Amino acid sequence: MSAEQDDMPDLEEVSEVASPPSATLAVAHRGVPASTASNQAAADEDEDDSDGEEDWEEMEESAAPVVATCLFCPLQLPVMDVLTHCQQQHDLDLAALVTRHALDCFGYIRLVNFVRSMAVSPGELRRLPGASWADHKYMKPVIECDPLLMIDLEDLVGAPAAAPPPADDASRHVVNYEGDYVTLSVVHYEQLQHQLAELRRQLQASQDRDELLLQDMATMRGTMHQILRLDEEPEPAPVSNATAAGDSDSYFESYAHFGIHHEMLSDRVRTEAYRDAIGRNALPCVRGRSVLDLGCGTAILSMFCARAGAAEVVGVDRSEVIYDAMDIVRENGLSDVVKLVKGRLEEMVLPGGRDRRFDVIVSEWMGYFLLFEGMLDSVLYARDHLLADGGTLMPNRCTMSLVAVSDMERYDHLLSFWSDVYGFRMSCLRAEVLQEASVEVVPAAAICSDPCQIKQLDLNTITVADTEFTAPFSVRVTRACRVTALVGYFDTHFDLPIAVGFSTGPQAPSTHWKQTVFYLEQPVSADAGDTIDGTLFCGRDRKDPRSLRVTLTTGGRSQSYRVS
Repeated sequence: MSAEQDDMPDLEEVSEVASPPSATLAVAHRGVPASTASNQAAADEDEDDSDGEEDWEEMEESAAPVVATCLFCPLQLPVMDVLTHCQQQHDLDLAALVTRHALDCFGYIRLVNFVRSMAVSPGELRRLPGASWADHKYMKPVIECDPLLMIDLEDLVGAPAAAPPPADDASRHVVNYEGDYVTLSVVHYEQLQHQLAELRRQLQASQDRDELLLQDMATMRGTMHQILRLDEEPEPAPVSNATAAGDSDSYFESYAHFGIHHEMLSDRVRTEAYRDAIGRNALPCVRGRSVLDLGCGTAILSMFCARAGAAEVVGVDRSEVIYDAMDIVRENGLSDVVKLVKGRLEEMVLPGGRDRRFDVIVSEWMGYFLLFEGMLDSVLYARDHLLADGGTLMPNRCTMSLVAVSDMERYDHLLSFWSDVYGFRMSCLRAEVLQEASVEVVPAAAICSDPCQIKQLDLNTITVADTEFTAPFSVRVTRACRVTALVGYFDTHFDLPIAVGFSTGPQAPSTHWKQTVFYLEQPVSADAGDTIDGTLFCGRDRKDPRSLRVTLTTGGRSQSYRVS
């Protein structure tokens, strides 16, 4: 072999580094026919394609499952596992909730986004009406590309229960006993979990059906009660065409949330006034007597009466909170005295029959500017139909007053602000702000006039018609200032042998009612001794009977406000 031949590369080395066509030629040069080499190359190509398909299948099978964040905690799980997790760990069956509210795909989307944006608890979600997430703003995802929003409702609601493992597969049901411990196979454990989830779903569905039946029974009772009353003389219609009697359930549902009860019970001025009125007058008014607690809420007033020696207390409330109140009464060992009933007073027959009468009616019915919420209607109904002759109302008298304030800093913050918002005028929003009365705590230092009483309500004699009125007012300014608003508040009186009362005015200790502020369209300059004279009209909002419409007329100009 010559030196030149020694320097030449081996053909096998050439075949290993050459491109596919060269490789074919190299094989041919090694004595394999070209056609055979071609066929072999095609076979190799098919094998490569097959390997590629297998690789894609392996990639698809090994792809990570789509995970979603739980509705109630930060845990992330595969989508369908999130539903099981919500049911097992948070006691919330999303499928049952969708079925209960008859949600379509858009309703389901709004539900998920509502829960994520409002951070409601599972217990709150079960009590909320479907209207809570009806707003179209909940169509906007809170989490971008939220996998929970991609679930098909048919898969969610109509998914069949997991099939049990084959009977002959004994390994799926292996139970190992080791001392005091029992070990299950993974498959067996998962099957038991599915069975538990299904039982919980069935229980929730049963509870939902029971709740609907109770609602139907309450409706039937109310209808029968109305039929039985057809032979009675009809009551005179209220002066306003809009009354609180026919409103929706949303008002009562608002009292199912514990935050509002925490706020009211934390109001020591309010709660202690009722406690003192009941306790200090126990002997002449409560002890041995029958008491009706209207709008009993958590039953705090019922328990005050029971502790004061009442022979019987019947508490009535239409809100779901009454079920918690029953537990509270039982927890304090007062169930033998206090009986709680759920429903609307005007539509029910209380224990003791239609002719039942009570010696005392106690109720905390007051709202912003006294008359907001319209609950006074029910108190007057109870007075006319359920109070015994010579019976006692607690409280029995309320007054409404106005006072002027000067607070340019607050006025500029709420109203002048809209004249220049980062160089833009938004005066149209200023007009909207003016139309809403503001409920806030007014600093005593801002008061710039003597108070003026505009209305007194004697609960023993007034009618529903008296809750809509026009009254003159005249407030005397006590210092030179610019009057920015007129402020409304009320005082409550228990005219009992030992009198008790409290005020919600800005110069009294603060209450949860605060004060109702009617901002003027333009501040009014005044000197000490000047008076601001005018009239105030107060009536019900025609669209929302529990809200108020207030119109102030002064200096030849009128400004209307909504109290809600």
